[in-house]
Amino acid sequence: MANLLDYLEWRGDLTFADSAFNEVDALILSWLSYVALDGIVPEHCSPKDAVSFAETERLFFLTHNLDKILNETQSFTKSSALLLKKLAGCRRFSETKLTGFFNRIDYEKESQFCAMTVMLGDKETCVVFRGTDATLVGWKEDFNMSFLPVVPAQELALRYLEDAASAFSGKLMVAGHSKGGNLAIYAGVCCSDKVRRRIAAIYNNDGPGFYNVESLGSHYEEMLPKIQTYVPESAIVGVLLERDGDNVVVKSTAKYFEQHDALSWEVLGPHFVTVESVSEKSKLLSLTIRNWLKTLQKEDREQFVDALYQVLELTKAKTVDDLTAEWHKVASAVIRNFGDLDKQTKQMLAKTVKLLLKEGRDAIKNNR
Repeated sequence: MANLLDYLEWRGDLTFADSAFNEVDALILSWLSYVALDGIVPEHCSPKDAVSFAETERLFFLTHNLDKILNETQSFTKSSALLLKKLAGCRRFSETKLTGFFNRIDYEKESQFCAMTVMLGDKETCVVFRGTDATLVGWKEDFNMSFLPVVPAQELALRYLEDAASAFSGKLMVAGHSKGGNLAIYAGVCCSDKVRRRIAAIYNNDGPGFYNVESLGSHYEEMLPKIQTYVPESAIVGVLLERDGDNVVVKSTAKYFEQHDALSWEVLGPHFVTVESVSEKSKLLSLTIRNWLKTLQKEDREQFVDALYQVLELTKAKTVDDLTAEWHKVASAVIRNFGDLDKQTKQMLAKTVKLLLKEGRDAIKNNR
């Protein structure tokens, strides 16, 4: 079945004037945000300094080898570089430009944030938020969402959207994949009235929900009709935490967590191929996690996340690639570091994992 690359092959000759910006375009740009465009696309949002896709691709591959990225990089987002190459020679995106590529990692604040702005032409702009990258601190911030009403990346997303909106006029689209989808919703709902009125659509591609939807404020219900949420059949990330509204379930060629990879989502024309609902396994996982979190107090969630991160941090790994490249060494380090934890922390971890397993068993039993 067709995927994002096939879409560009088959419909890449159609300009946005020929065929309007759609859900597939939003996912393409969301996936593109995983490419390391630091120093290529200007940090500051400005139409004057914007760079074309062709020039972006040329500059990126002056210092990066596509075969090396695809063969040696562990992260599933490595295919975003292949997407950049396709976009550069595509008529549909030939007139679009990139600006405002802002990328920040803050270990002290436990925050990972990246965004970019895409000028679509004819007074249409798409603000795109990157999802969780390969850094462990990025995953830590995701886990922090289970006990914090607002995380630093959400605050940065709100500020970024306001700045981007002030630099451009006309219609705004906001999009993101994974955590980027969460950031797109947060920024699009919590921005000023002036900016919110200009938002035509918010595209949430398999992004998690929120610790508490009430933290989004009174404009959440107002913006729900503009929020388009897409999850794959075996959704894991996109069914976590709280979120209102319906999901569009997309057929995927991958299995389980690999369905989080946007290139596995099936496409037909300007739309995704959809199915009626997520799989039973996805429903069970969602129910298990939700019930598990309900059994834990906010402080318990925080202690559990901090303890897990502490163990991984002691392995000296900085990225998920570090963990998977030499997994046997990392596993030994994890076991060794777990043994060094104090008795109270060990008991807390054991108790919390035991609760998780119990909720899993209960979910399966009730489903039967």
